[in-house]
Amino acid sequence: MKSLCVFLMALAISVVGCSREAKTNATKPDLPAVERDWSGWNLNTAALDPNKLDGLSLHELRTMRAWIFGKKGRVMEDEELQAYLLKQSWYKPYEDFTFFMLGPVEIGNLDLIREAESKAHKFIELGDLRFWADRTFSIEQLGKKSLEELRLLQAEMYAIHGGGFASDPQKAEYFRQRYWYALNQTRDWTDADIANLATLREAERRLRGVGVLPGELDRFQDVPLTSNDLEGLSLLELRLLRNEIYARKGRDFRVAWLSAHFWDQPWYSGGGGTKDPPLNDIESKSLSAVLQAEERLRQSVSNRVIDERILHGMFLEEADKLINEIYARHGKVFSDKWLQSYFESQSWYKRNPRFSESQLSDVEKENIRLLAEHKESAANEWRDFHG
Repeated sequence: MKSLCVFLMALAISVVGCSREAKTNATKPDLPAVERDWSGWNLNTAALDPNKLDGLSLHELRTMRAWIFGKKGRVMEDEELQAYLLKQSWYKPYEDFTFFMLGPVEIGNLDLIREAESKAHKFIELGDLRFWADRTFSIEQLGKKSLEELRLLQAEMYAIHGGGFASDPQKAEYFRQRYWYALNQTRDWTDADIANLATLREAERRLRGVGVLPGELDRFQDVPLTSNDLEGLSLLELRLLRNEIYARKGRDFRVAWLSAHFWDQPWYSGGGGTKDPPLNDIESKSLSAVLQAEERLRQSVSNRVIDERILHGMFLEEADKLINEIYARHGKVFSDKWLQSYFESQSWYKRNPRFSESQLSDVEKENIRLLAEHKESAANEWRDFHG
């Protein structure tokens, strides 16, 4: 009897132990049963054999990538990877790390590892798009992405092709921190790239519940835009759509930020001169709808308190621009050169060197307060997102 009790107790302990192990593996399914010892592969000095990556888990690949960066002292954004580095006796954090410290062998190895990671991902992740130049993905392969993630994935597509993000310093800084990014690099847009960008836009459109996004006017060649299509777009998005109508006909733009934006688009060719080209009936109706939507939105920030529904899904840069829009309607002169050139490119803007806060209405002051609160909230979300 005693032996039977001991056996049953041992069996119970074994079952509990297996359950705990199964639970642990379920929370980290990419952890291998036995990790391969790659510490002697000299990843900073010797070119990696791609065949050696076969069978490595996602956890091992990520750790290997952190190892290469860690040898140069980089502080990783990912908390798990940084915790791994801090456990290594050789690791010395170097706050002034830059990607220029990486040599060609290290960059080549990082590319191989990162490509292997992209193939191991169940869903498309940030950093994967460089490896989708010859294949397309579906909305389902994106998984459940937030608006910020979808926006960054779209920006990543432009970054791969050397986009400069002249109107968005936050994204410009984000991509400057990627080792593979180079301003104005010459990778050609492939058919797969164009299709994947369209899929990312469609995913954002569905999530936001809007009818169109900048860059999608090819969908409206046979039918004009309506007010319903434009509901929920920001002022910046509306202005990009308005100018896209002309850009699709090859118009050139004197305004630097507009010119930079359209030269980043895979469909833009330019060369049509800076005069507005003639529009057909559909294009004229679309232009009219956009202009009316812009005016309604501009008036709303001065005449009534912003509806919380407008704030939902508004990103930091959009809230910031809307605050400056309120000031600009009173002629404020901005010290930021890009902002000043942006508003000077608008026909309604008139400089007012004597501008003061006292010229703002109570509604405008309240809207600035609401937008500033939302801006801080969006900034916190950005910091949380990037660790």
